This record gives sequence, structure tokens and C-alpha cells, in this order.
Amino acid sequence: AVQADGTVSQPSYSVGGSSYNNVGGAISAVDGKLTGLDGRVGNLESAFAQTNQQMNKLRNETNAGIAGAMAVGNLPQPTEAGKSMVSAGISGYRGEGAVAVGVSAITDSNKYVWKMGATADTRSNISGAMSVGYQW
Repeated sequence: AVQADGTVSQPSYSVGGSSYNNVGGAISAVDGKLTGLDGRVGNLESAFAQTNQQMNKLRNETNAGIAGAMAVGNLPQPTEAGKSMVSAGISGYRGEGAVAVGVSAITDSNKYVWKMGATADTRSNISGAMSVGYQW
């Protein structure tokens, strides 16, 4: 570079806050920065792939849980006083499935109804529920 007084000075290159007096040093600095960025991008790609895998697993688990809720929710119950019932059901939801079994009864007085049910789904989850009701 030509200075105001007519003298010629060596060029200076600034890379990442550091100064370099030759092109080779500046290029090496840029190359080092790019190598660091490549590593960071690789880490982000790995994290993204892992997150995607976890989201797919969560989606499948959720779909299986919905199938289980549908199967147990559709179990019938007796409608007359003093009667009991054993029931079973199946359900599918977005590629996942579940089976359910249940037992229910109405008391002789026709005042109380109770139900118990259990499900097993295609993701190896097992769940259960129980309820009691009073009618007048």
C-alpha cells in the first residue's frame, strides 16, 4: 500500500481480530476458522438427527397411547342392576394399536356402577384405569 508520504508499506490483512502481513498467513487463519465451523455444523447436524429420532419415537408412543385410550374407552358395561360384564376391545391409530380388557358391574340397588380396564399397546406400554359412579 502507498502511504501519503509516498512510501510503500506491506499490506495487512485482518482475520477474526488478528492482523497478518502476508496472504499465506491470512489464508491459513481463514482455513482454521472454516475448519472450526465445519465441526460446529457437524455437531448441529448430529443434534438435529437425534432430535428428529426422539420426535419420531414420541410420535409413535403418543399414537400407541391414543390407541390404548380408544380401546379401553370403548369397552361396554352392563345396563341392568345386579349385572356384571367382562369385555375386551381393540383399537388402531396411525399405525399403532392396542388391546383392552375390562370388568364392570352395577350393584343390585342400581345406585353404583364400577369399571376397571387395562390396555397393552404396540409400543409395549401397559396401562390401567378404574372408576366408580353413583347414579340417582
